[in-house]
Amino acid sequence: MKARVALIITTVCLVLAMSGCMFLPVFDSEFEDVGNEASTSDGLEQEILDENISIEKPGSNKQEGDRVTSAGEAFNSITEVYYAVADSVVEISTEIVQTSLFGPYVQSGAGSGVIIEKSGIIVTNYHVIEGAKKVTVRLTDGSEYSATLIGTHPEGDIAIIKINAGEKELTVAPLGCSADLEVGEDIVILGNPLGSLGGTLTTGIISAKDRIINVDGTDMVLLQTNAAVNPGNSGGGMFNMAGELVGIVNAKISEAGIEGLGFAIPIDVAYCIIEDIISYGYVRGVVDSGLTVIEVTQQNLPFAYANYGISSIGVIVIESRYTDDLKLGDKIIAIDERQVKNAEDISLILKTHSVGDVVSVKAERGGATLYVELVLREKLPDTVDFN
Repeated sequence: MKARVALIITTVCLVLAMSGCMFLPVFDSEFEDVGNEASTSDGLEQEILDENISIEKPGSNKQEGDRVTSAGEAFNSITEVYYAVADSVVEISTEIVQTSLFGPYVQSGAGSGVIIEKSGIIVTNYHVIEGAKKVTVRLTDGSEYSATLIGTHPEGDIAIIKINAGEKELTVAPLGCSADLEVGEDIVILGNPLGSLGGTLTTGIISAKDRIINVDGTDMVLLQTNAAVNPGNSGGGMFNMAGELVGIVNAKISEAGIEGLGFAIPIDVAYCIIEDIISYGYVRGVVDSGLTVIEVTQQNLPFAYANYGISSIGVIVIESRYTDDLKLGDKIIAIDERQVKNAEDISLILKTHSVGDVVSVKAERGGATLYVELVLREKLPDTVDFN
């Protein structure tokens, strides 16, 4: 049986935003957003940072062929690491408004985050705060603060939020260099498993580097560890024995009989995303086709027809923002002569392109085949004022 890679959070991921297109899940109408007056698609108040804020991160100290760990000579005991960084890891709770046949209701979720700047900037996973209308951060001393949103990068599963703790001096996690990690190197993980056990520490090693893992349809290059991770650990910190943040925990293999297969986003990868979000409010250079599509199957055809008037099966256009040559109901057959069987195929094709590239879309409308040239643009947040 094929093992399932799961995002480890106690709430449900409602919408999968992929590179260049948006896939609308149509199998369950209770996931429809009831909407509110919030300023972002996630429903959180958005904050623009002072342009002078910066996050420092060291580069590699290794010479080619070195096999020393990323901690170098600063090797501490597990207890020393814990007390050095425990206060930098926070508990995150979320409220997501959903609808059912009986009307709207609030669903709670939980995760973890890491403080990376003294003004209260916190890194977590995008899937932790996805769709949330309210995010609350709890520190190790028990104090709680409402968080504002700085920006997100769904494709990289990174979100940046911020709290205002007033005069309180926050503990900031120093960033390490994940490129310097070695297989077999000791690490510790701190987070909020089950959404109720904040401050939990688990230990393990780096089991493998540069694992290409498909997480909910998106290929990610992750660190593998045998340290225990559970729902609620998402967004928590992976630290080396120098007490440096080397990864953001985000996934595990979830299957009966499988243990010790957890994954984290390398801090070197996360840092590039963090820098762009802090400086610009979004990650630059991500291509956007302007297409919103829906995967229509025999099972969800009645729903697709009732909501969109769609009567055919396949990858169907719901919206085309950048060209009128593609319309509601058009079936995407191929892009750049590469067959499209699902929305993930579109995402994978677009990842091979850059902003400004022109792609050829083969589509079907009313039994006739048409070819449309589409200019890819840069993917921007819905509503953001940039620095």
